Amino acid sequence: MKNKKVAIFLPSIDPNSKKKTGFLSKEEVLEVEEKLKNNSEIEFLGNVNFDNLKVLDTNFWCGDVNLSECDLFFWYGPGMKKNMDELKALSKVTKVLKSPESLDIVDDKFKAHVALKKQGLPVSDFALIPYNNLELMEKIMKDWKTVVVKPRFGSFGRGIIKVSDFETLRDIAGMLRMEHKQEKIFVERFVENDQKAWMSTTIIDGKVVYGYRKKEEKFAGWKVYDIKAKGGGAYYVDPAPVREYAEKAAAILDKSICGFDFIKTADGYKIVDENNFPGFYPEAFKDAGVKATDLIVNLIVK
Repeated sequence: MKNKKVAIFLPSIDPNSKKKTGFLSKEEVLEVEEKLKNNSEIEFLGNVNFDNLKVLDTNFWCGDVNLSECDLFFWYGPGMKKNMDELKALSKVTKVLKSPESLDIVDDKFKAHVALKKQGLPVSDFALIPYNNLELMEKIMKDWKTVVVKPRFGSFGRGIIKVSDFETLRDIAGMLRMEHKQEKIFVERFVENDQKAWMSTTIIDGKVVYGYRKKEEKFAGWKVYDIKAKGGGAYYVDPAPVREYAEKAAAILDKSICGFDFIKTADGYKIVDENNFPGFYPEAFKDAGVKATDLIVNLIVK
């Protein structure tokens, strides 16, 4: 008996668009839709266009589908940050996956690092420094020698700066305050690491699906750098060395879909980044022996 109503927002990749529109091909999205239609446990209400959402009181209409009447609204697509208020409001009415609350935390490197470090995960040392606390800034530079300044909400390596002296850190903090009204800067302790052993993970339903590593052309010196935010340029690696850490981190932050970036140091692997939208690489899914469509359908039905 179909007693659970489900609607989704799952846009597909548009090969003609300059912006990232989705993570699955058109054929894969159609496959997900067909599998949900044929599932005996749910009533599938369709793949809606959330950009056309209309809210009337506590009714959230996408076309002729009232999301408020669903037992689950699943979404997975880039560009949804503009709809965070609506997603948070909808989550008060029905279950929303990905959870907007989890999305907020994973999106913020500072909040995510705090949550993981509190639970004993191997996260790089970090600090949040007021732009005018020069004493703290000088002490951190004296103790850590080299730091990495990171945008709290950044991605693709953009805006990340390695700093090895107090004066430069002070000036960066001052510039961010003057130009961007940023009161505090987020820094990580830089640790020597094996760049060839860097690893990222893609997690669905709390389980590591695969590990992946960026190809050489995606590196700019000591970091991955993708100014156009296109992604890609990655290949499958065995996630065994970081599986336990990654799955524990997902259990803390977001068991639906997420990912983590690791560096390998003399003390072992450390988490240096958390991702709401980890790499969805067809070849990596193939090498892992799984189908992205099956994993997503199972996540939704479960």
